[in-house]
Amino acid sequence: MTSAVAPSGEQLELSSGAQRAVVVEVGAGLRRYAVGERDVLDGYAADEMCSSGRGQVLMPWPNRIEDGSYEFDGRRHQLPLTEVEAGNAIHGLVRWARWTVAEREPQRVALEHVLHPQPGYPFSLSLSIEYSLSDAGLTVRTSATNAGDRDCPYGCGAHPYLTAGTGVVDTLELRTRAACANALTLARWLRERPGVARVLFCIETRLGCMDRLDILRRPGGQFANRLLKRFA
Repeated sequence: MTSAVAPSGEQLELSSGAQRAVVVEVGAGLRRYAVGERDVLDGYAADEMCSSGRGQVLMPWPNRIEDGSYEFDGRRHQLPLTEVEAGNAIHGLVRWARWTVAEREPQRVALEHVLHPQPGYPFSLSLSIEYSLSDAGLTVRTSATNAGDRDCPYGCGAHPYLTAGTGVVDTLELRTRAACANALTLARWLRERPGVARVLFCIETRLGCMDRLDILRRPGGQFANRLLKRFA
């Protein structure tokens, strides 16, 4: 009897010392990351479908495109609406795609995906993402190469659901290094929603944030991003 296929595809387990991580085939997302007995992420089980974007990779754009409509290089493009109730195209096109394992070691895995032209995004991208564990913690590297014959819009983001190990977070204080405009926008968003946790932002420096937007010049234009999070 053939066993059922996990909703998130192949489970790619990484380990280094007390650290454990699970990367999944579907969307190349991060399903679990733990240090010792402490879960760093509010992830999901192997027999569950990813919900609310937990651990997903957001390419070729993060966040939302209002009405799914945008203009690039003098042309108007219309994306399918994937957040129908709000009328948005949300978090890119690769979250539910099958990624291919390119390299694999006990503490490291690299995955690749080719995004072909499609309605609303008629551009070609060669994408890759690498997860690795070391004494410094978890490192995530993403890269994108323009595989087409013209410029294309591109952005990327990460969607980890960090957990503080508490039932509610109303009494916690979050310190983040982010561009002021982004932090203040999020702070306003939280204040306007009484049911959402109250968060205090301490803006330390203008280092930018995790979401990146760029134009990849043709052909072979490249973008690389390295994100290091230490939780050891």
